[in-house]
Amino acid sequence: MKPIICIAGKNDIAANVLTFVAKHYDVAQVFAVANRDDTGHSTWQQSLTATAQRLGVELIILEQAYAIPQLHFFSVEFDRIVLPQRFSSGAQLYNIHFSLLPRYKGVYTAIWPILNGETETGVTLHRMEAGIDTGPIIHQRKITLGPNDTARDVYHSCLALGHEVLCEFIPQLVAKPLAGTLQPAMGSTYYGPKSIDFANLPIDLRQTAFQVHNAVRAFTFQEYQLPSVLGRRVRASHITTTASTAKPGTILAEDAEFFSISTIDFDLQLVKDYSIELLQAIDAGDEKQVEAVLPYVPDLEVRTRQGWTPLMKAAYANHLPIAKALLAAGADVNATTKKGTSVLMYAKTAAAQSGNLALVEYLLLTGADVNAKDITGKSVLDYAELEGNPAVVALLASRITS
Repeated sequence: MKPIICIAGKNDIAANVLTFVAKHYDVAQVFAVANRDDTGHSTWQQSLTATAQRLGVELIILEQAYAIPQLHFFSVEFDRIVLPQRFSSGAQLYNIHFSLLPRYKGVYTAIWPILNGETETGVTLHRMEAGIDTGPIIHQRKITLGPNDTARDVYHSCLALGHEVLCEFIPQLVAKPLAGTLQPAMGSTYYGPKSIDFANLPIDLRQTAFQVHNAVRAFTFQEYQLPSVLGRRVRASHITTTASTAKPGTILAEDAEFFSISTIDFDLQLVKDYSIELLQAIDAGDEKQVEAVLPYVPDLEVRTRQGWTPLMKAAYANHLPIAKALLAAGADVNATTKKGTSVLMYAKTAAAQSGNLALVEYLLLTGADVNAKDITGKSVLDYAELEGNPAVVALLASRITS
């Protein structure tokens, strides 16, 4: 008998696992349960709701999933407490957790291992039971934590590894349920939602350089927050070999890019962040400010919470000088959102509204792919034809290749 599978959760991992099950696995039926804050629009992460709709997968709520007999239920960053006793008989319930259980049950699993100075973390596939991340372990896979890895780095590594593990084990678990190995009590730790107050993230400078460095990288997650030290937003830190002699927290030197402080033991160099200033300058159309901060923004592909790169924002604003500056600094002319919307598509919209095609022409000259299609299968020319702007259509059509 073909299995019935439900994927519950959010973000790229849930969307990608659902795509794998729906497209590459022979099932009787597939369901999806999206997190309560899923708006149906992809941002810097894919929306499970949008993915299910695109794939023709039926969206249900958790209470409906409880009633489906013989269901194979996979929780992937799901935001609800699942009650195993409420599922119909024969249900098989599994969760992928971003830590090496029994350590780091609960939340903020990309942050606490860094704060605690761990050298490894990983992902755990386990059976679900009534407790929080307490079920028997099916499989674990490790990730080495480098000395400069940030919470963002750890999270993205867990996304990729979790997807890999689920796509490997779903066919096995559906074919033959595995009992798993009971989690030991020794070494088990838990961190709840109130363990970190993100509205108030002061970094105690009366610590060692190692501890302060770990706090900086633990709270470095561009799409959510960046740490602040002595009123300066920072994106990285470096432990020096110079022993501290000044009072901990003393600023020892400062320029546009760095500042150094003393700690309990060694001086620490902190790297200032200018990403917000860059985005604000683009929004304001301030070319001089863009040029001033660009040298201090090394990664021009980090997204806003909405999933936009700086170049996408400049393209949508139809601001050619700023777009030129971003491209000269290494911005990707063919970057796309999770929906496949390209820089050129944003520039096309702006050109159609303003009648100024200069930016579209420049993007085409610098390698923008006019043939690229979004997740609906439409190209920039398809959208231009739908909008009915003859000048834009003619320009794009002249660059189409077979």
